[in-house]
Amino acid sequence: SLRKTAPNPTAEIHPETAAGYGIRSGQWIAVETPSGRVRAQAQISDAILPGVVCCSHGWWEACPELGLPGFDPFSEAGANQNLLVLNDMHDPVSGGTPHRSTLCRVQVL
Repeated sequence: SLRKTAPNPTAEIHPETAAGYGIRSGQWIAVETPSGRVRAQAQISDAILPGVVCCSHGWWEACPELGLPGFDPFSEAGANQNLLVLNDMHDPVSGGTPHRSTLCRVQVL
């Protein structure tokens, strides 16, 4: 299971950005857009640009082997990053949504 190395959903955030919001590595944070809100554990990383948040995808199934719970994919207490994507914005050619360019807010939970 991938959850052996990453037991909880994560949101990568640059150290400068994290400091500006009072976020420490491992803290649970909320990531919010006009479309929705999810939670994740902050992962402080120099590998991400300042001002950018990168959320991990695919957190709904439980992992009974490790005793880890699932996350409600339709609740803001869950970790379904699809809830953050604006449904009313689509590429005129492909119909795709802006998965990598959605403005968001973060806060410590």
